[in-house]
Amino acid sequence: MSNLGALISGDRINLDRLSFLLIDDNMQALDILGQVVSGFGVRGMHKCQTVREAKEIAARQEIDFVITDVRMPGEDGFAFMKWLRLVATEPNRHAPAVMVTGDTSSAVVRQARDCGAHFIIAKPITPKVLLQRIFWIARENRLFIDCESYKGPDRRFKRLGPPPGTTGRRADDRSVKRPEPKSRRDQRPYEALEGQPMSEARKFKVDTRLSRHAFRPGGVTVAEALRRADAALEVMRGPCMETIDSSLAEIESRYGAGAGGRDAEPFADLYTLSAQIIDASIFLPGADLDKAARALCQLTALCEAQSAWDWLAVDLHINALKMLRSSGTDLSEAERLDMINGLNQVTRKRVGDPDSLPA
Repeated sequence: MSNLGALISGDRINLDRLSFLLIDDNMQALDILGQVVSGFGVRGMHKCQTVREAKEIAARQEIDFVITDVRMPGEDGFAFMKWLRLVATEPNRHAPAVMVTGDTSSAVVRQARDCGAHFIIAKPITPKVLLQRIFWIARENRLFIDCESYKGPDRRFKRLGPPPGTTGRRADDRSVKRPEPKSRRDQRPYEALEGQPMSEARKFKVDTRLSRHAFRPGGVTVAEALRRADAALEVMRGPCMETIDSSLAEIESRYGAGAGGRDAEPFADLYTLSAQIIDASIFLPGADLDKAARALCQLTALCEAQSAWDWLAVDLHINALKMLRSSGTDLSEAERLDMINGLNQVTRKRVGDPDSLPA
């Protein structure tokens, strides 16, 4: 189909009989996801802050759609996806799954693809982007692959970019896809993951409850689903703005240029504070605060990998965050882009390439 993921305001979607499993260690991010999918008409919803809790639910109940964060303490989203595809019983083993993340480095995108996710979406999540992906997955219902080296939705088909009819919300919103083979490769053993042997693949169509029920009569129009999701999100506006300001204040007090003893501060805390800003910045569109916070996450991860802070780079990132928070919406798109590109260049020149980090 040419319109797999296109959102037409008059189209209808019916999710009221489906069960969604939402996983994120950040309770505020979990509440944001919950408000969005409830606006879409989802009634059956399980919210989990740990992978362990999510496994317990998926082991005893049928799950129709999974949305999981990538980075979490202990077991992460990758671990859950591997468990889902390899260990969980049917039909949950084949449940459609989307991964959400503040880290859109190529290593994260590759690992999301290779552990069996349908899509990976950059945070902060917005209703339109998430609904586009749900439509796409429900309409395409792509083949599943089962072989020794990989279990999950077929990765070998055209990379079409964002769903047709859309321009994509941001450049780093990545579709978990592989290029379409140019030869009769489908008749050959399925490609192996890096460092693993080739293996024969079993391909089959999965009759998911999402595909069966999403377009049943009834439900709500796309326009109404998005309106309801936006309205449901409003209860999160105040708490999210408070999170942005409190996180920025804590970053400044513990990691800013005037902070005493900042050399002893843990890398993980700065990463977490920056990630909280990414999640909450859904209410600051047009400020690019999420992109600056993402850049600080990447810088922090690189510093941690080298066990050394680069305070000049950190100070530049913190100053950019404060500027975008106070006046980001007053800057032109080109000015904000120059600022984000400048941060990324500083990181690459002084510390390293974020894409060099493992997922």
